[in-house]
Amino acid sequence: MDCYEFSGEDNPLAEVKACASAFPFSGGVKAILYKDFEKVKDDKLLDEYLKANYDFTHLVIVNSGIIKSFEKGYLKELKNRDCVFEAAKPRGADLQEWIMQRVRQNNKTITKEGALLLLELCGDERFMIEMQLEKIFVFLGDKQNITPEVIMELSSVTKQYQLYELHAAVAKKNGEKILQIGFNMLERGESLIGMISSLNKFFMNLFRMGELLNARKNDFEIQRELGITPNTLANYKTARNNYGDAEIMRIASALLYADLKLKTVSPDELDIFTFLAGAIVGKVDRVFDQEFFS
Repeated sequence: MDCYEFSGEDNPLAEVKACASAFPFSGGVKAILYKDFEKVKDDKLLDEYLKANYDFTHLVIVNSGIIKSFEKGYLKELKNRDCVFEAAKPRGADLQEWIMQRVRQNNKTITKEGALLLLELCGDERFMIEMQLEKIFVFLGDKQNITPEVIMELSSVTKQYQLYELHAAVAKKNGEKILQIGFNMLERGESLIGMISSLNKFFMNLFRMGELLNARKNDFEIQRELGITPNTLANYKTARNNYGDAEIMRIASALLYADLKLKTVSPDELDIFTFLAGAIVGKVDRVFDQEFFS
């Protein structure tokens, strides 16, 4: 079998089409892998190739971009031939189940809550989760049970863990700790926009939790509605004692204001986070305070 590999970044479709159309030197079949197809500028030649129907060539095209529709041209033809496979990135419940399966394969045990906690602390990048699991397996040795304490201890260097610690400080309204963790994350190169997005989600969930409590939902129902672990629920309970609904909405406005400023006038990120920390603990009365952004 003749095997070839091309890239949409380096090889135009005309070159790949010419290779795919040529009879294989071995006299048998030809296999071609064409990666980065989302970078191909002129993909109309693929219509011509499909019409020719070269049965001696197996062409595999990898597109890592977003395809909005399969209803025209070669995309429709490939769909009709049942030649389209989507390798969707696992998220949420699927990734949680993958964690539990990976743990079972290594003769260890973990609860659904433990898998969700690991997901919260590592994010949804499977490579990062795999690294953390390998670290946990080595740490446990002959022990089998992966407890929340083990997960917390061994996940301390991840970005998601840093966000978890930031949320814990916010829940306690500890301004000094909020600044310490936030400045440390920024110095490590973390994105302030990502931190703002995470804090916004925290406070929107906190507001939603108030509604669930008013509806007399129990802890299990609240965890399910918000998609959080018991550890995170404890943070939310602490925060509900420190923030009323009106204060949550004021902080949400401060987060929006900081996000807009960050995307328009590019002020110093440490100044923006200082402003946010003040807004969170109630030391900034006016959201549209120009002190930090003049």
